[in-house]
Amino acid sequence: MKSHGKARARRVTGILGILVCICSMTSCEDGPWPATSLHPFYTESTVIADDRLLGTWTTEISLAEGDPDATAGDAISISRDPYSLSGPVYMLRDLGEEAPPADLMRVVRLGKFLFLDMTSEGRDDISLPVHWLFRVWIEDDTFRMAVLDAQWVEKRISAGDLPLAYERVSPDGNEGIILTASTQDLQAFCIAHAENTEAFRLLFQARRVADPSE
Repeated sequence: MKSHGKARARRVTGILGILVCICSMTSCEDGPWPATSLHPFYTESTVIADDRLLGTWTTEISLAEGDPDATAGDAISISRDPYSLSGPVYMLRDLGEEAPPADLMRVVRLGKFLFLDMTSEGRDDISLPVHWLFRVWIEDDTFRMAVLDAQWVEKRISAGDLPLAYERVSPDGNEGIILTASTQDLQAFCIAHAENTEAFRLLFQARRVADPSE
């Protein structure tokens, strides 16, 4: 897929900028960029609470290669959604923005692996109710996040060996891919490829700078 200039129109700051970029269904040659799914990656039985995520984090490593604005040192905060009626939901905010919107995410346990399902729910700049998946590692005060990479998914499609349903969409004339597979199929696929570092590309590593109790 070709890179489109519109994908660079907004500064990529932490995760939120990446999602705004990818939600236009465009693709960039530099990455990583999250694959978009119409259906969630979780079921009620796979959603868990993990309050190790809570607090303020600053990125030590940022791997949005080729983007001069995507640097280490971006700050994010993660808190619980106090209004959730559907199990534990976390809110991620990019503290680099003047009035940061909250992106909603759920912690998902699939086998021995821990993931985050982030949704466009509650955002007024995204019309489709879509989902993005990240594999996460939380060790003491270190938090790593790897994205199910859209470019890797595109390569699997080109090779004819992607076992997931998908559609090509072209909002604003920019072609992109949206996965339409069922949650069950998505989960099986992600478990099978969870340890594939090309499928799940490291997005950033962050260190906790503030405990939620402080």
